[in-house]
Order: sequence, then structure tokens, then C-alpha cells
Amino acid sequence: METIIELIGEFLGVVVDLAIDLVFPRRCPICDGPLRPGKLVHPECEKKMVPITKNYCLKCGRPIKDGEAEYCVDCAGKERHFDEGRVAFEYADLSRTMYRFKYSHKPEYGEYLGMKTAEALKKELRLWDADAIIPIPIHKNRKKIRGYNQAEILAKSIGKHAHIPVVTSLVKRVVDTPKLKDLNPAERQNCLKNSFKLTVDDVKLKKIILVDDIYTTGSTIDTVAGELKEHGVRSVYFVTITAGNG
Repeated sequence: METIIELIGEFLGVVVDLAIDLVFPRRCPICDGPLRPGKLVHPECEKKMVPITKNYCLKCGRPIKDGEAEYCVDCAGKERHFDEGRVAFEYADLSRTMYRFKYSHKPEYGEYLGMKTAEALKKELRLWDADAIIPIPIHKNRKKIRGYNQAEILAKSIGKHAHIPVVTSLVKRVVDTPKLKDLNPAERQNCLKNSFKLTVDDVKLKKIILVDDIYTTGSTIDTVAGELKEHGVRSVYFVTITAGNG
């Protein structure tokens, strides 16, 4: 009986989604053009989602131009709190997508972007065998203005498609920091100090994957990873959709 009820619920959900698409057509996350009902992206736009499969930093996953180098300039000879990270797609054709997703109130893009990220990095997600996915939190003031945390939307989509639990209440951002890309490395470290707090003293999770939209300097992810390890987490990995200029 429960199975029949669940199937009916799923069917009604599909019907409602199609009805909404007819009245309020979805927009393509790549070009922002209107989509046909039931579609998530234009086929020609999907080709612009270019996975990063080679010439990337073995530590953070950022693309590197030197095909012989194993690590990017930021990671070479530098101790990191996170164990490993991967960037899913090249930035060139996704810059406008990422801007609209983050700043132009396009949270619906997150489902598609998360799904594609889970597909592109399925090998790593399976290999890391994490206990949970945690989105990088934003400060409550910023969330109030934006209306959502883009990393949380991505994390929930990735978790759904990779079958990994998502935990959103473990890490809080308690300081509303300025944009880190405008600061030098020393200023970033000082700015992020004490910016994140955990809601428990002893974390039972042992392996965690952090999720953010764009990897730039890595300072934020590294700071959160350090907090998690100080509270009992053994391994911290991360994934992002793409990487901007550090």
C-alpha cells in the first residue's frame, strides 16, 4: 500500500512540475534561455560543461598549465588541512552561469549543476567513501540578502545523486567576512580566523566532503577543514563546480 501511495505521489509531483514549466518556463543554466517543459539544459549548451580530467593539481584539483607539474603554485610546498579536492569543470564557459547562480537569484540552477558535478566526479566520490557532505556555510546576513546558500543547494543535489548524506547544521559561519579575492594571503588568513564554529564539540563523522561553488584561493575550505579535524574528523575532501582565479 505504501509503495502505491509513493508512486502516486511521484506521479503527481511530475505532473505539477510539468504544469509549472508550462506556465513559468525554466531557464537554461548555461545560456539563461527558456527551456522546453521537462528539460534542464539546452543540448548544445550542455556541451560547454567540459570536465577537468587531466593537468590538474593533485592536491586541490585546480587546472594547471604546466602538464609536467603535480601541484599548483598555491599547494606546492604548502601544508593544507584538507586531504584532497577536485574541481569538476573548466571555468571559461561557466563564468556567467556561476555569476547568475550566485548573485542573480537563480537557485534552480543548483540541481543541474550538482547533478553534473556528481557525474563528473563519481570516481572520487566513491573512492573517498565519505560519511557525509557538508556545504560551506555563508553568514546569516549574506543569506538574508541572497535568499539562499548556493553551496547548500549544490551539496543537496550532489548528495542525492551520489547517495551520500548531507549535513547542514554542523558548521556555522559566525563572522561576515569581506570578499577574500580582494585580499592578500596573510589578510585572508587573518580575516578567516575564528570565522567558523562547529555546533558540537566532538564530531562523530570521520570522513567528510565539503562542497562549494567556486574554488579560488582555497583559504575558506582549508579553514573549515582545520576546524573539522580539530574536532575529531579524520579526513576532509572537497568538490567545487569550477575554479576561479586565485
